[in-house]
Amino acid sequence: MKRIRRGTTKASSSRPNRQRPTASVRRQRTAPQDHIEDTTEVEDVVPTDDSNVDAEVEDVATTQDSNVEVHAEPTEPSRVGPIDPSLLTSFKTHIAAAIWNNQEREPLRCMSKTSTLREWNWWGNPNNGVFKGYIQRSGLEHLIRCSYRNADKIVVSTFVERWHPKTNTFHMPFGEMTITLDDVSSILGIVVFGAVVAPLGDDDDTNFELLVEYLGVTDEEATEQLHQYSDEYVSLSWLRARFSNVSDTDLEEYIMYSARAYLLYLLGFTLFVDKTGTRVQIVYLRLLRNLDSVAGYSWGSRCLAWLYRQLGQASRSKVKQIAGYMTLLEAWVYEHMHGVVVPDHDLDYLEVQPRALRWIPCRDNGTPSVDVQKYRQRLDALNADQVIWEPYKFEREHHSFPDVAFYSGMLRCCDVIEPYHPERVLRQFGRVQMIPPRISAPTKTGSRANSYNSYFGEMWDNRKNHMLGKANCSVPVRRPSDTVPGYLEWYLNVGYPFVQNPNYGVAFDPFASMQSRYYQERDERMLSFTRPLMALGETVALRTRPSQVYQAVETLLQILEGTNIRSTMTTPDA
Repeated sequence: MKRIRRGTTKASSSRPNRQRPTASVRRQRTAPQDHIEDTTEVEDVVPTDDSNVDAEVEDVATTQDSNVEVHAEPTEPSRVGPIDPSLLTSFKTHIAAAIWNNQEREPLRCMSKTSTLREWNWWGNPNNGVFKGYIQRSGLEHLIRCSYRNADKIVVSTFVERWHPKTNTFHMPFGEMTITLDDVSSILGIVVFGAVVAPLGDDDDTNFELLVEYLGVTDEEATEQLHQYSDEYVSLSWLRARFSNVSDTDLEEYIMYSARAYLLYLLGFTLFVDKTGTRVQIVYLRLLRNLDSVAGYSWGSRCLAWLYRQLGQASRSKVKQIAGYMTLLEAWVYEHMHGVVVPDHDLDYLEVQPRALRWIPCRDNGTPSVDVQKYRQRLDALNADQVIWEPYKFEREHHSFPDVAFYSGMLRCCDVIEPYHPERVLRQFGRVQMIPPRISAPTKTGSRANSYNSYFGEMWDNRKNHMLGKANCSVPVRRPSDTVPGYLEWYLNVGYPFVQNPNYGVAFDPFASMQSRYYQERDERMLSFTRPLMALGETVALRTRPSQVYQAVETLLQILEGTNIRSTMTTPDA
């Protein structure tokens, strides 16, 4: 396991302290100019274009019978920020830039309050079957079970330091990673295809009219709520107090009012947590008017767009809190980063369930500033082969791959528009990572704002025309971390691989306590099903239980790759 060497020189007060680059790092800084040009920031819409990556695909496709070249990874930080600033243009205000200059901030305050979600305990009421039916048919019910009661601010804060809103990716020492639509589908079990979650263009209902007509409240109640929250929100606690006593003896119309109120309450505590954690936008009522249509909306893409926006805002150095659905972020870390965070496994988990239920989330303890540095230094020392690139690879029977995960464009809901570019993280799809094309950037202000917003919303509705083509999907990997030649040099030039300045780092081994626990647990799982087979002896095992021998080998491989949490094998009789 790699360790970070601490520097000995002091930082100057007028400029960031930088170590003298090693010869290998100096060589890596020289990137081919034709690749750098592909990352130039543009303000106009740049449609998905397969042509600008054909050359890279040809280089890989012609060598499928030979080993894919993978460049050596850097072993220590030598600088902060990109050498070529044309991609990450706002890096100087990023939290990573501040940290490098020894300007630490406290762990982010996570506005997630999912523990409060369970205070509306409708599932414990035996006399509300009609209400339950509406909730179950919405496709959102298991968000209740998936949601972690409290967010781990240490894990969240550490990964926010790696996030950049221009690319909507985490910048790691070996390249980019992100939360994909495949991750959302597998982790939360909600729909990621379907209609875009945005108001209808011909919908002119005001928020006041939505409250009165679809929640059945009085004019006075609607006015009071709108006055309290600037005409845009309603209080989550008010929804629970007003509608939580519904039963089958109530009128059908009131039961429908209560079902809409609860789904609004559920969305406000999970997918769309804002920076107050106490309110939810009334606009979502537009999508709950027809309760039989709720399951047809792409809640997963909307949730991801909202989380992307919150991560981007929290990556600014002056921001002290973060909104969004932290359960999705934490579970993503648990799935992909076994070399950084080792949560407990829920042994009652079944593969048919959403993957968020697979984990017993970590709880922050100790000294927050020290814990953040431990995780930060683990990430700085991480290499690509320690990442679980495809955690759902062996579980596709229960967590099928959604084709829409290869959509490249904008994710939109209401006024939130965020870029989604799977071509930047092809290794997460089992494909060799290429140098990605330049990014399209939505214009959010000015006379063209409305036309741009309309166009990006239509991209999703016409997403079949914006899927990655054969050329820019690259080729299957031989090793999970494979990249095309030149990718690492390009990334080191435009990205930021390290966050912790070694001159300010705390003197400890960031992996010390974590490694022993991880390997001990892994060894116990492997021994639990290999010992009985060994007890049978080679001849008996191969003759009487060949399928179990094959399954044992397959499961061993999965455990070593970090994709199997527990054995499902039948223990052979002695």
